[in-house]
Amino acid sequence: MQRESATMDRATAAAFLASSPLAEMWIDDAGRLQWLSSRAESLVRSAAGEAAIGSGFVDLVADTDRKRVAAWLDGDLAAPCPCRLADREALLYGRRLSPPASGCRVTVVEAQPLAHDRRLRRLAAAIAHDFNNVLGAVGVFCQLLQGGALPPSEASFVGHLHTACRLGQNFTANLQLLSGRRAPRLAKEALGPIVQGIEPVLRGLLGEGFVLRLEVTEDELPVMVDAGFVEQAVLNLVKNAREAMPSGGVVAVRVARLDLPSPVAGVDGEVPAGTYMAIAVQDEGRGIPAAAQERVWDLEYTSKETKAGVGLGLWVVRRIAELLAARLLLSSAEGNGTTVSLLLPPAG
Repeated sequence: MQRESATMDRATAAAFLASSPLAEMWIDDAGRLQWLSSRAESLVRSAAGEAAIGSGFVDLVADTDRKRVAAWLDGDLAAPCPCRLADREALLYGRRLSPPASGCRVTVVEAQPLAHDRRLRRLAAAIAHDFNNVLGAVGVFCQLLQGGALPPSEASFVGHLHTACRLGQNFTANLQLLSGRRAPRLAKEALGPIVQGIEPVLRGLLGEGFVLRLEVTEDELPVMVDAGFVEQAVLNLVKNAREAMPSGGVVAVRVARLDLPSPVAGVDGEVPAGTYMAIAVQDEGRGIPAAAQERVWDLEYTSKETKAGVGLGLWVVRRIAELLAARLLLSSAEGNGTTVSLLLPPAG
């Protein structure tokens, strides 16, 4: 491929990019669109109108993605950047132009068509439903066995089996949430008893080498929640905490009242001042680099070196927060652990 030149005239550049079957664009150092391939032009014009050339590219992506895309354009472009462009999920791939040219060349890869996406979601929902039925039966038998007079060794085995069953049900709940088939069933609840009710599951999830510290406030205020969603969010956060500490450590889960005298920065914008009930999960792990703290909430983002797993954990927590009209706070620094807090307003 020939190198782009900063001295190209507009007609030559337009003809060059038009020859590409991909959605490609040239973005200058100020973040403005300069030239587009035919495919990119049809994609971008739906967002920018006729005045696509000269538009700021960041202004064309979804509001929630703009900060991340701007940081990506200012960075080394080594990793693809997910975003929503012209109401379509997309990945951006880029490379810097060589002198005397300036700016970068960006290729937009769109996600699968919507119809295909719907089929996958229906399949995920069907698998989750059937698998959950099997796990439900296993869980009932575990409860019956635990109610009998079992020797200590066998009781421990059944307890671990029951824990694995509950974790499997958490996995199917993630699939149902991803498929869009799981809507919240809200009721006035106290968060403390919900979290205390899954304490054995949390201890089983953490396993040997970990210490679970569960603290519940005495001045609790009821909130409007779906108890199953709360359990799911806490399980996912504790699982993430465990993975952040491969050598073990302490995971603290706190249910407490939180009074904010002034607004604070949250995961999805400003959190207003006021009184909240908060569930905070804190680990002593490696922490999250500042550059990755926005990306960890994205679907399919994972920090695992082996790239095992698909990064559903925090995405599900964020989705649950949206469904419960809750807020999220993230506090983390490399080498100093991470605390994620789910904030819910008191029930009226």
